[in-house]
Order: sequence, then structure tokens, then C-alpha cells
Amino acid sequence: MKNIISKIGNVLLVVVLVLVLLISAVMLISSFSPTGANIFGFHPMVVMSESMEDTILVGDMIIVQEVDTATVQVEDVITFFGNIDGEGEREIITHRVVEIVPQADGSVVYHTKGDNNDLVDQDPMNIFYQEPIKPADVIGTWTGIRIPNYKDMILYFVVIPVAIIFVWQLIVVIRMAMKVHQEKQLDMVQAEKDRVIAEYLAEQKAKEEAEAKAQADNPAADTADPPSEE
Repeated sequence: MKNIISKIGNVLLVVVLVLVLLISAVMLISSFSPTGANIFGFHPMVVMSESMEDTILVGDMIIVQEVDTATVQVEDVITFFGNIDGEGEREIITHRVVEIVPQADGSVVYHTKGDNNDLVDQDPMNIFYQEPIKPADVIGTWTGIRIPNYKDMILYFVVIPVAIIFVWQLIVVIRMAMKVHQEKQLDMVQAEKDRVIAEYLAEQKAKEEAEAKAQADNPAADTADPPSEE
């Protein structure tokens, strides 16, 4: 039974370790790539703006899938390269498509809008982009998968599993050390027993040899008649 439990524990440990390594790799790649890690056409991304609340919250990790832009429809949530005021550096933005406008050359552009109506009331320019989004700027569409609170995910999927692995390995090391100590104690007890037995046998052998030597030195002592009584 103990062997079965130990094997199950080892399998779970390997599974947790693999998950930790995968998530850590995704995080590492995401930190270097502007579009996040690309896992078979899926991009995990962390939301840094309030513009899509309450649909998507700040700190959430979302999964964006690369798609054929010809399939993009109104109400789709897309992730794209753009900027707020049409000036400055372009950044990654996730918004909802509110209009698809055909162009004279046969292409289309997308007008997008965030879901946060409070921000619309405060500053419409912060949500409605005057610069139309071209298909080439689209990274992909939101799959609907949202992992709440990116920092909590790090805690749950990295810190806690690593801590569990550390504690598990610590327990294994302690158990092994205790087993080795017990084996050493048993070896010491057995060695002491063997020493006592060896000493006893040596004493008995020495006694027997002494008696044999005494008999050999004075053989008449055994054959002499006992004195008679008058």
C-alpha cells in the first residue's frame, strides 16, 4: 500500500512540476514578446486597461486566438495594435468591434469600442478610436477564456506548487535521513551483539584450551587412585 501511495505521489509531483515549468515558460516568453507567447496560434495576454470592464478586468489574463480577419464580425472582441489618440507609440489593445467599414479598394477597416460605459461618459476619446483598425493590425480575437487576476494565477500555479514540491522533497529527505539513521543504529546494535558474542566465544575457547593444556601437563592427576580410609 505504501508503495502505491508513493508512486501516486511521485506521479502527481511530476505533473505539478511540468505544469509549473510550462506556465513559467509562457510567462517568460510573454515578457519578451509584444504579442505574448504564441502557443499553436493562441496568445495569453494580461489586460492592463479598464476599457473592457466589466467584461474583462485589469489584471486578467485572456487567451487570444489568431484568426482569418475575413471572419471577424461586429460584436467580436479583437486584440490589435493601435493607440488612443492616433499619436505616440502603438500598443496592444483589446476592444469590441462596433462597425466594419468597406473600403474602395475592397478591403475593410474596423471601428472598435471598449465595454466600460463609465469611461465613455468621462472621456469618449479614451474609448472610441478615431483611427480605424486595419486587418493587418489585428492579432486575433478573444476566445472568451479569462483567468481572473494574473497575480493570483502566479500565486496559485507557480508559487504554491513550487512550495508544495519543496515541502514534499524536504519530507522525502527527512524520511530518508531518518531511515539511514535507524539503519546505522541497527548496525551499531548488531555490531555490539557480534562483539559480545565473539568475546564470549573467545573466552570459552581460551578456557577450554587452558584446561586442555593443564591436563596435558599433568596427566597423572586424572589417573591417580584416591586415598583409602582405615
